Formats: sequence, structure tokens, C-alpha cells
Amino acid sequence: TLNWYDNSYNEDGWVIELSLTGLDGWSNVDSLGSNASARRQYTVPELIPETTYYFRLLAFNEHGNSPYTDIVPAETLPSPPLTPLNFVGAAPDHTEIVLTWTYPAGDQEGFAIQKRVVGSVFWSHLDSLTADLLILHDHDVQPLASFEYRISAYNQYGRSNWSGAIEVTLPPGPPQVPGNARAE
Repeated sequence: TLNWYDNSYNEDGWVIELSLTGLDGWSNVDSLGSNASARRQYTVPELIPETTYYFRLLAFNEHGNSPYTDIVPAETLPSPPLTPLNFVGAAPDHTEIVLTWTYPAGDQEGFAIQKRVVGSVFWSHLDSLTADLLILHDHDVQPLASFEYRISAYNQYGRSNWSGAIEVTLPPGPPQVPGNARAE
């Protein structure tokens, strides 16, 4: 985000320019109209992560352009991690659901997993795992119940998009113990 103060009383607007070197190759990013606020702010869209950009501005009106501002360097942050891949769940028996996934990039610090009962609107946090874990066993389940899960990777720069939800239904458990057994 580029910030500046409006030091003029008669501008019609501003031109924002960008360069990858700060010396040449300047391109027009946007032209903005003036407003009553002395503090101005502009978020430059579609910048490449981990790249240094150089910016300069000028004010303009019907009589001409102001001189350019000093050149302002700015480095974009790295991207948040990618969404984990191959997220699948299985119910090996009626007591647990096993979730697995892959993550080839290596830029994650960990994973967050959410869960909900099928048909519910709200997701609840199930667990947060370190980057080296690619499996989770969920034992908070009931036979014949159906759950949805989704996963996201995170690092210091943000969180990935959530994966698509996967649905897992548990099989029935063993029969109940017969009741009232007695000999007569």
C-alpha cells in the first residue's frame, strides 16, 4: 500500500508510476482523482511476491504536472502457502476417521483442520498440526455419523485457501451387549 499526503490545494489528481529498477522502465499504475482528505492511500494490485518495486507520484491539474516525488522502494512479502493436495478421509472402523494429505511446497509452518457434522452450517476447529505431520486420527466420532472436513496450510505470511470439503461416514459398530441375561 502506497501512502502520501496531499500538499496541494489545486490538484485534479495524482499519477502513480512503478519501476522494477528505480531508474528506468517507469509505467503508469493508475491515475487518481483528488478528494478532500489530506492523507492518501492506494493499494497496488497484482504485484509479484518477494519482489522489490519502486514508486513515484506526481500531482496534476489543467495547468500541468508537479515534479515527481522522491522514489519510494517497497518489497512485497512472500505468498501465503498453497492449499494442501490430495486431502482424503477414511473410516477404517466405527471408532475413528483417518485424514491424510500431501504438501509438496515446503513453505508451510503447519496445517489447520476444521470439522462439522454433515448438514451443519458452522465449522469447528479440530486441530492444528506441525508442518511435518500429514495425517490426523479423529476419534471424536460416533458409528453411522457423517462428518465433513477441510484443511488449510499456514505460515507467517498467512493462510492458504481451505481445501474442498470431504465427507466421511462411519460404519456401524458391533451390536450391543444382550441385556437381561439370566439362567432359570
